[in-house]
Formats: sequence, structure tokens, C-alpha cells
Amino acid sequence: MTGSWTETEKSSTLTIPCNGVVHVVEFSPYVWSDKVLAFGTDSNVCVGLCNFQEDHPEGGYEFESLRVFPHNVSRLTAFAWSPETSLATVPQLLRFCVTGNNFKLMLFTSYLADDDAVKVIEGHTEYVNSIAFDPDSGRRMASVSDDCTCRLWDLDGEELVRFSLASPGMSVKWHLKEMQKLMVAERHGSIRIFSLDTERIVASLRATSGTAVLLTADWCPTNPNLLCAGIDSTWHVWDITKSSQPISSHAYQKSVRHIRWGISDSSLLAIGDWRTKQLIVYSLRSPRPVLMAPLPVLSSAPCWHHRFPIVAIGTDRNIHIWSLQKR
Repeated sequence: MTGSWTETEKSSTLTIPCNGVVHVVEFSPYVWSDKVLAFGTDSNVCVGLCNFQEDHPEGGYEFESLRVFPHNVSRLTAFAWSPETSLATVPQLLRFCVTGNNFKLMLFTSYLADDDAVKVIEGHTEYVNSIAFDPDSGRRMASVSDDCTCRLWDLDGEELVRFSLASPGMSVKWHLKEMQKLMVAERHGSIRIFSLDTERIVASLRATSGTAVLLTADWCPTNPNLLCAGIDSTWHVWDITKSSQPISSHAYQKSVRHIRWGISDSSLLAIGDWRTKQLIVYSLRSPRPVLMAPLPVLSSAPCWHHRFPIVAIGTDRNIHIWSLQKR
């Protein structure tokens, strides 16, 4: 698809009402399960199918609840889909991991028939800020925490590898094209890529000095050379083949709390700011935002649909969804 992005209306295209404050919301990022959407509240995780019209996703949708998973955590802090999730196989399988204020990972597995299984994984001693699955087999998970560690786990909850960090870990990411590498972003502003073969650092990036704080980072899903991060009131983009310094930096009015790279179009970046209560979408091809949506409250990070330029975010007891269009 070519052309520039048109500026989208502030009001959302679609809204899904929820029975509780939405702390996490995630489309499955995998092509074989990209209709699956999950959101987590204070009491449960709801998983359903979000069907958009193929040619005109902005024209309508249907959300069908598949399963509700109760949990005993008052506030979820991170969510990750397993690539093993599939509704096209027999038996059908849902698998995901969440974490919250109990510092534990909770691995849920459901075959949508009998009782669901949950594996509680202990080890972290502070809040877990980010989780990721090995995108190839889904048999390993990575997590980063305020306890200044990045840990790898198997699905039985055994700790496989532990990396010590210089400050709290804020984001962790595997890449489909670089499956033996792991991106870890730390609060003090460094982003490092570890080789899981050698357990050594193969790339190190930094854009801060002094007291600047990194709260969020992401790895471009279509280009493993590109990374982004929000550090205080600036968001940065790196090309690791060119320099350890950012190739572009963009000042922003307030703090960048969440940043997510578009999946269907890697020129798009979604930023969530809890202070100004806005969702902002930028295109790397345009100096002006594609979307600036003030909302009553932002209660989750934004997420992207796998096939369509559709972005969603939790706002208190609703999920708001926007479909972006090109000229």
C-alpha cells in the first residue's frame, strides 16, 4: 500500500464496553490468530474474536467472547500472547501469560473444552513490567522486572537464564527474524540486545544521560534493525546498523509512557501518555501526527492489529479502536 496517511478523527471508530477497568489489551500479533483479542481487568482476562470487514475494517466489526479467565491479581501490568495460540487447529488452543502486583507470571492454557489450566511462575521479587514469548516455538518466555533482572523461563516455570541489569527492566522483546536475540530496555535509558546463543551483549544503545527515565521501548516487527523508545518527553528511533545513537529524536509535550510499533505498517508508531490522557499515532513519513485522540483516561498500553492499520487502547471500562486510512 502506498500513499500518505490521512489525519484520523479524534473519536474512535469502534468501542467495546468492558465489565471493569481495562489494564491490558492485546491483539494476537500472529497471522494464524490475528482475530483474537484479549483484555484484562481487575478480576479476569476476557478473550474473544474481533472480526473486521476484510476490505473496509473501519466499516464495522463483531466481537464474540470466547472465554473468561478469572485471576486473583488486583492490577495486571503486562500481557503476552503465545505463538501456539490458534483457532485453526484441532484442538483449538489459547495460551497467554499475564503478570500483576503479585510479582508472579501466570501462564494460562485453554483448549476451549475442559477446565483451563494456569501455571504460576515465581522468582521475581518486584513488579514485572514486560513479558515476551519466543515467537518461533512459544516454548520459552522472557520477563523483565523492577528487581533489575531479565529472566528466561520454560513453560514448566523453570528459570533457564538470568541477566543482571543495571536498573529496572521496562521492556523485553523477541524478534521473529532474529529469534536468538532478545531486546532489553532499562529504566536508566539503555537498550541492549543479548545473544541467547552466547548470553552476551551484541548491541548497546543509549540516548540519555543524568536523570532521564526510559519507560517504554519496542522493536520494529518487520525490520530487526529498527528500535524505538520513549525517554522522558522524547521518543527516539535507532537503526543499529548505523550508530548506537538515535537516527531521529522527536520532542513531545509530556512523558511518553507507552510506545508501540505498527505491525501492518512499520512507519506507524502509537504513543500513550497517561499525563495528558492522549493516544497519539505518528508516521515516520510525516511531520504531523496521524491521530491525536484526547480521552477521559488511558488505562492500558496501545496495541496494533496484525493485518490492518488498526490501533486499540483501554480507557477505563472501554476499549477504543481506530482504523487509520491512506489517501
